[in-house]
Amino acid sequence: MLQDAEQFGRYLRREGIMLRRTRKEVGRELPELSKIPLEIEADAAVLDQVAGDAAALANVILASNEKYRGEKMRAAGELEQLARQATGVDKAPYMAEFVRLLIQSGEQVLLFG
Repeated sequence: MLQDAEQFGRYLRREGIMLRRTRKEVGRELPELSKIPLEIEADAAVLDQVAGDAAALANVILASNEKYRGEKMRAAGELEQLARQATGVDKAPYMAEFVRLLIQSGEQVLLFG
């Protein structure tokens, strides 16, 4: 056993040597990830609000002229961002309620998007 593992680690790094250990070797394995798909309702009214903008952007993308290729790429990016935002906004109230139920039941929750 080492008397001072941190000092030994600093020495190895100064010498350009690194030790690698797996999580299993150091006893820090994480439990298996459990995925539970859940279908939630969505508010289609939010999607209806952006339908006009989405159609206009789609028309730019589908235009046959090659002169405005940069504009097509910009429109495709805008369309993707618009669709992602709209679907996120229309699901948000339902997800918030679901997470509230999980927290009230004592579950720990990690959300990311």
